[in-house]
Amino acid sequence: MQAQIKGRKLSQIGNNAPDFEKLDYNGDSLKLSSFKNQSYVLLDFWASWCVPCRQITPILKEIHNMYREKGLVIVGISWDFNKKAWKEAIAKDSTFNWHHISGFFDPATDGFRTLYSIASIPTLILIDKNGIIIGRYVGLDSINMLKKQLKDSFD
Repeated sequence: MQAQIKGRKLSQIGNNAPDFEKLDYNGDSLKLSSFKNQSYVLLDFWASWCVPCRQITPILKEIHNMYREKGLVIVGISWDFNKKAWKEAIAKDSTFNWHHISGFFDPATDGFRTLYSIASIPTLILIDKNGIIIGRYVGLDSINMLKKQLKDSFD
């Protein structure tokens, strides 16, 4: 419970995004802080078995195409238990244009769940170039708020 409270405090809007380093889909090291002072980062917490997560993918592809040249990077963080299902979902959805990581852990004990205080998926967290969390969006209903935040940030 204390770890959850700590994660909630650390991952609030206005705070520095908690750093992490994990191996990505290709086996390369991906460190969140490597994007600092260079890119906005959208963390997409999802899973291949999560229907709303998959429904949001076409919208994320639009967003990525619209803002990647302006400095937006998407990092998909999967809660899949099954590595094969995770890779098949990435291939089927054609989301190779952004980064993907997964620890293949039980969501109840996955450090990201605690570190970023993720109660459900899909959850999207927007981080500015300074490494500050500027938005948290939970579920399909919040996608318009994300679009507005991106428009305000980039246009």
